[in-house]
Amino acid sequence: MNQEVAIAGDEAYGTGTWKILMAEAGIDMFFLRWGLRLIAGMTLFLAVPWTTVMYYNAWSQKVNIDGKSLKFTGNAGGFFMVWLKTLALSTITLTLYWWLRGRKNKARWVDSNLSWA
Repeated sequence: MNQEVAIAGDEAYGTGTWKILMAEAGIDMFFLRWGLRLIAGMTLFLAVPWTTVMYYNAWSQKVNIDGKSLKFTGNAGGFFMVWLKTLALSTITLTLYWWLRGRKNKARWVDSNLSWA
């Protein structure tokens, strides 16, 4: 069975360097994650929307896909609504909402707030 490669100009589609998961690596991201967890814990997790936005801003600056960078455009107010809806519906449905839909709400929100820099 032959596989065809889509050609865009002189270069095959999808070649090059991708740094997506490695954007989470490094000592700077380690300390950032721990610092943000500390802030969230000290505020009884009320600062989660703000710490989440800070993390994804730092993460998106380190992502590199074929030489292009990403920009994270989300804000804490937007995530607060997603976080509050997930928390409320999960509480009301005794975590049923969390297992069926809610656990991916953050990923959907992050994906919808990424653009090319």
